[in-house]
Amino acid sequence: MAFAEHHPTYLVIGLDRRADRLAEGCRLAALKKLPSIGFWHGDALLLSTHFAPQEVNEIWLNYPDPYPKRRHEKHRLMHPRYLWQYTYVLKPGGRLHLRTDSRDLYAYALDQLHTQGWHILLATPDLMPGEGPPPAHWETLFRQRKGGTIHYIEAVPPALP
Repeated sequence: MAFAEHHPTYLVIGLDRRADRLAEGCRLAALKKLPSIGFWHGDALLLSTHFAPQEVNEIWLNYPDPYPKRRHEKHRLMHPRYLWQYTYVLKPGGRLHLRTDSRDLYAYALDQLHTQGWHILLATPDLMPGEGPPPAHWETLFRQRKGGTIHYIEAVPPALP
């Protein structure tokens, strides 16, 4: 939501598998009168069926579920099967951004990005307030309530084969 507020000329699409979170996003977007935001109830594994190759400028993964159990690894949004989807839809030079409060997901993401040939532009294990992209609402609350650490990665995919 903060990204759409700061970039009113961009088309922003919020994607989630949970309808309740999308409904809340729709409610907030209407309340804030954000004209260039849409919502998609679906799975990021289907990005390549909804977007043309190299059509997307940026992908933001804000606090995805870290799926900490090893048997759930395939569900992590930084798993190679998802990274391939991002590579397919991102324009040359397009950016993938990850913000997470999970140290383990941050480490996993760095490992997968390196393994899959992504170029990491920025990786910070402790994103300070005022650095990087505008904070999400829950990020501000997390910092205020728990003094939590935010991990951030910005990366560019390898060229399509």
